[in-house]
Amino acid sequence: MSYSVFSRDLSDEFEYGLQQTSEYEFLNRCPRVEVEVVRSLIEEWFDRMPGEEKPRLLTSLRSHDDLEHVSAFFEIYCHELLLHNKMVVSMHAFGSDGRAKDFRADRDGTVIEMEAVLCTDPVSKRTDKAILNSVTDYIDINAFVPGFRYELDIRKRAKDIPPLKALTQQIREWTEGFRRSEVRQLLEQSGYETLPSRRFVSADWVIDVRLIPRPLDDVEGGGQKRSIGVGPLQAAEIQNERALWNTLKRKARHYHDHPYPFVIAVDTMFDFPMRDDIDVLQALIGTEVVAFNPTTRKTRMTRARDGIWIGPKGPRNTHVSAVLVANQVRSSNVSRAGIRLFLNPWAARPLRPGLIEVPTALWDSTSGDRSDLPGKTPWGIFDLKEDWPYDA
Repeated sequence: MSYSVFSRDLSDEFEYGLQQTSEYEFLNRCPRVEVEVVRSLIEEWFDRMPGEEKPRLLTSLRSHDDLEHVSAFFEIYCHELLLHNKMVVSMHAFGSDGRAKDFRADRDGTVIEMEAVLCTDPVSKRTDKAILNSVTDYIDINAFVPGFRYELDIRKRAKDIPPLKALTQQIREWTEGFRRSEVRQLLEQSGYETLPSRRFVSADWVIDVRLIPRPLDDVEGGGQKRSIGVGPLQAAEIQNERALWNTLKRKARHYHDHPYPFVIAVDTMFDFPMRDDIDVLQALIGTEVVAFNPTTRKTRMTRARDGIWIGPKGPRNTHVSAVLVANQVRSSNVSRAGIRLFLNPWAARPLRPGLIEVPTALWDSTSGDRSDLPGKTPWGIFDLKEDWPYDA
């Protein structure tokens, strides 16, 4: 049976997506050339999935729930990653514990198993984001004044949506008091920080708005009738390592019986991307702490024994051979999104370094010293150009 992920119901209204536009709807309806390139890649990768998996994946890829859509895409991404590493791949093969992992892959007689999972912000934070998206989209559409865009800086947020009609009217009335040519001259002569700005307060929301003049060719060409050029900027507490720890712990607990090396592949879907390897290392081998020696009166950096791989009593979760971390992988950034493999130095069934040809972090279980094995770039793995999809 032949399947197609996209109906390509294209519309100029989707040239630029709103915050609330689902990822699938934007991909399906945006007429831009680079989006068509992304659609074609998804169709190509989906076509290589096992036939019995396609109906389930198709439903999830077409979902307007971004988590479901991205989760399905990450499953296809991992399948493609294994294929590009010259592996023969099967899916959902049952183990002796009666549980089926996402992938079983064989490369020249070396077999591994892999489970793919998303790591996301907590539900409460995603709910807050949905409210923020509603506010942002309303301002984006309804505060439009020809010749201008806005930078939004959300200084304070409430749990409920403010009176948006009155808020956008205030923003428009303030903006209409300026001439685009004068604001443009101010930008060119004095710099971005001198542009007009004002604080708007509405129902416990505090929003700082900075006025940005549009380029002349954008004004003369009509431009996109959207108001927000930068933002919304916001402050937030970042605890990515705790979310990653919880996700890995849940997957590690679910699977115990492994006749082959077992890899957990995780795609992070945070509002704020991870800080390189820092968050990952804190989740895997422990939180960085400062140790004080009362005898020498000196301090040194060390790690608490609170990681997934090592706890108060020593190594744990030794059935997890490695963790493959993809940082914010989406269908539009597969050529650039960072990916790294972290090998468990205490693994009961070690994963051979270089079997999956991505950048790899290794540890000496005795000394604790780290070494790194270089791997292919993301675009090299998938045979794409570095600036894909813009340079396809």
